[in-house]
Amino acid sequence: RVARHVHLPLQSGSDSIREGMRRRLSARDFEHLVREFDRRVPGIAIATDVIAGFPGETDADFQRTFDLLESLPIFALHAFSYSPRPGSLAEPLGDPVHGDVKRRRTAALRRLSDAKAHTFRVAQLGGEALVLLEKGGRDERAFLSGLADNAVRVEVPRAANGRPRPGDVVRARLVEVTADGCRGELVEAA
Repeated sequence: RVARHVHLPLQSGSDSIREGMRRRLSARDFEHLVREFDRRVPGIAIATDVIAGFPGETDADFQRTFDLLESLPIFALHAFSYSPRPGSLAEPLGDPVHGDVKRRRTAALRRLSDAKAHTFRVAQLGGEALVLLEKGGRDERAFLSGLADNAVRVEVPRAANGRPRPGDVVRARLVEVTADGCRGELVEAA
């Protein structure tokens, strides 16, 4: 079995910035890969990393990154502001993008990530997922929380007999979006 979750680091959607980062694939290659995963694996959650403010990143470069990510079926963006690292290949490039600009760009990417995660969760409603239960939910006596096979956090009710328990794999029908995932109804123990 393979989980329906993949993490593909983009870093930037601008090919000129990708070249400066020494990325071998183009932004178009990344787009093709994401679309193929989405086409071949229904309900797959695709996550990516992106860096805002890499040396030389212009407003147009950032906009290309934002537009690309906005157009793709991405579940989560892990957005970071560039900061020089001693000994890295990028260290000689310095840190020419102003801190306020990097912070604004990173904040915009994080808002996009929140919106995409919500949209993805809504699309899961009505479907079923296998969930590995890990811990108690908001009310440990009444709910358990775990991760579905596509990395969505799912909270399910506990029955009067205390079942299911952490470590159980259950099938749940997703019925409601929550702040950090979905609420599900138990269909059966898997």
